[in-house]
Amino acid sequence: MNDQLRQDTRTYVVFHAGGEEYGLAIERVQSIVRFETPTPVPRAPELVMGVVNLRGQVIPVVDLARRFGRESFDAGPA
Repeated sequence: MNDQLRQDTRTYVVFHAGGEEYGLAIERVQSIVRFETPTPVPRAPELVMGVVNLRGQVIPVVDLARRFGRESFDAGPA
């Protein structure tokens, strides 16, 4: 029976977004990065919050809430 329980056990990453709780199987997650305030980019579209340096690469940060017509993203307390 213990072998059966081990085979049925899965690990999930659980997070909150827009007042909802979501979960992804851990095998589907490439990495987890704590939010950092992005550096603004002049003349970028409104939905682009800016850019961050992630392991030596410049990554754009897009506010998907704004993109889909919802209230703008607020990181709030971690």
